[in-house]
Amino acid sequence: MLESLFLVSIALVLALILVGLALPVFNNISGKSFILHDLLRVKFILSVIAVGFFAGILSGVYPALYLSSFNPILVLKGESASGKGNARFRQILVVIQFTLSVLIAVAAVFMYLQLKHLQDKDLGFDKENLLCIPMAQDMKPKYYSLKAELLKETLIGGVTAARSNPVRIGSNSGGASWEGKDPEKRVLIGINAVDFDYLKTMKMELESGRDFSREFVSDLANDTTGNFLVNEEVVKIMGVDEAVGKTFSFME
Repeated sequence: MLESLFLVSIALVLALILVGLALPVFNNISGKSFILHDLLRVKFILSVIAVGFFAGILSGVYPALYLSSFNPILVLKGESASGKGNARFRQILVVIQFTLSVLIAVAAVFMYLQLKHLQDKDLGFDKENLLCIPMAQDMKPKYYSLKAELLKETLIGGVTAARSNPVRIGSNSGGASWEGKDPEKRVLIGINAVDFDYLKTMKMELESGRDFSREFVSDLANDTTGNFLVNEEVVKIMGVDEAVGKTFSFME
């Protein structure tokens, strides 16, 4: 039992060292920002000790019970002390261990493929050197003053604003209406209110039409009427080849 706990302790120490060395790579792949200090938190250390203790006990119980079941006299005589039941139990343990190993390997491959997909997927905008800062409610009236000051910095290529993060648009509605729409058709469409220069700052490309401009009064309308920019999926839902110039509105 003590030998199992000792081996598990060595394995935990080596595992923590490897985790610390691999943190930069993990942060780069996952987009997280873990630091070595996170490994020294009391809650994390206690959980590691608890897992290690449980693993040590679990790995030492079976050998201890198995050895204690031996008859010393039979062992000294050189006779077999293991029965068919013990052999069957060992076979079951081997099968379980092999199955778990395969499942862990398959899960690791799928996790890698998912992370690779997230990294390589075309989001429709350039995420490099892009910074998203939530704006406090009392700062919104001062946004344009802040934008003007930020644009004075030569290292800032552009400043814009949006109601929702482009990868997490929480506002959607089934009240979209467009020219030629089937009255019975109900489609849930996400909507995001954006500032001027949004496409330019995000480096989004337009397939057709134009970007929002201060020169057009209809571009200054609220989020239910006025001019809209729609993506290719919405164009497919509308069932048209060209959406430019079509009437489109939300919850009129």
